[in-house]
Parts: sequence; C-alpha cells; structure tokens
Amino acid sequence: MPAGSKMDPPLAKAKPISASVITYLRRKTKELKEVFATRERSEKIQVLRVIRTALHNMDREAREHYSVVIQAKDMAGQVGGLSGSTTVNITLTDVNDNPPRFPQKHYQLYVPESAQVGSAVGKIKANDADTGSNADMKYTIINGDGSGVFSISTDKETREGILSLKKPLNYEKKKSYTLNIEGANTHLDFRFSHLGPFKDVTMLKIIVGDVDEPPLFTMPSYVMEVYENAKIGTAVGTVTAQDPDTANSLVRYHKSKLYDIIEFH
Repeated sequence: MPAGSKMDPPLAKAKPISASVITYLRRKTKELKEVFATRERSEKIQVLRVIRTALHNMDREAREHYSVVIQAKDMAGQVGGLSGSTTVNITLTDVNDNPPRFPQKHYQLYVPESAQVGSAVGKIKANDADTGSNADMKYTIINGDGSGVFSISTDKETREGILSLKKPLNYEKKKSYTLNIEGANTHLDFRFSHLGPFKDVTMLKIIVGDVDEPPLFTMPSYVMEVYENAKIGTAVGTVTAQDPDTANSLVRYHKSKLYDIIEFH
C-alpha cells in the first residue's frame, strides 16, 4: 500500500482463524490490486497466498510426498459464513546430499584362469540414496597389485562397476590379486559439500581359479634321424612335455596309431 494512503476500515484484512484458515473481507478496492484478483462478473475475490516450508532440512529420502488440505472462510470464520477447501499435493525434488556407500568394505571374487582377455569377470556396486543424475557415479581402480591386469568401467543404466580382464591369468604364477576400488558421484552440489566426501572405497580380493590344462611339449615339433638298418629297440631321441597345473605331475606318453613303427618307453 502506498505510504500515506488510507484503507477503508471495512476492508481491513481479517486475522487467520488457524494455520489452515485464511480469511479476507469481500470488497474491491484499488489499493489491494496486488493482493487480490477480482473477477469482472462477480463480487467474489480470489485470495493469493504462498505455501512455505515450516520444517528445517526436509529429507526426501525420509519422506517424498506430502498432502496439504487448505481451507478458506469468509466473514472471518463466523457462523453463517461460506468456506472452500482444496488439497495440495507436494513432492520434494531430489538434491545430491547423500554420498555413495559400498555395502561392504571387503569383497572376494573368483575368476578362473581360463577367462578370456576383454571379458567381464565380475560386478560391484555402491549404493546411493539419491535419484536421477544425483546418484550417477564412476568407478575407478585407485591402486592394488592387480591394477595392470584388470580394468573397471561403469554401467550407466545399473550404476554398477563392471570388472574386465586386461591380461591373461595364470594360476601357477599368481593365485590372487588385490584391488582398491573407488565409487564417486559425478554430479556434485557444492551446497552440500560439508556432507561429503561424495565417494567411497572398498577392497576387492580376486582369487584365480586353477583350470585343468593339457600337458605342453617343450618344442612344437621335433626332427630326429635314425639309420635304416637300426635294430628294433634302438633309441631314436627324446621328447619332453610338462603339465602346467603341477610341476611334478606324472605325464604319460602315447603314440598315434598312424605311427606303429615308434614305441615310447
């Protein structure tokens, strides 16, 4: 209201009866144009009000939806007055105020040594109570003796870390690896940086599984010579094969039926 202007006493705003009741006297006046919206064909006046939050730090993760019933009465709520009510459904939108967290600090994964390079060998996931882009994260191998053997990528749909094999595994040379994996939010809201850090780390131990492998000859092929008049039982040469699964494993040799002139001992 402009300074020095006067309001007709009957047009004074009536006090609310309760937190859910807002009342105004029903007359039109030029001084109240910014507060009231007057309809041309009616003496009714629409009262414009703003709904404000009354709680500090509302938490969407605790409660996302609210229904508020608002009632308005004329004649200052006196008997004989008219009233109207409406329901306002309020939904809290999400903000990034929850850091990602791995459910466990230690994990263990079994991977057979026969796993193919480039194949996915396991998954891991950190939980985030937020939704949408506020829950997006990226997984990284930050250290560990397996960082050169394994890689990790992020599935944007499931928000899982996909562990893949970069180099061949060999149970006989190395039976386990350790990885420290970090899951971090990619969309940070600096208003809530004091609730961070918005990342978490877990340790993954990878157990390499032994696979039964065939014996391997020390050479891919052999060339031997023998005199044509050699007697039966003459030693022509030796071949050697080893079982990669166990260094001292017994290896038995058998000749193909195509070569009946040769005997192994």
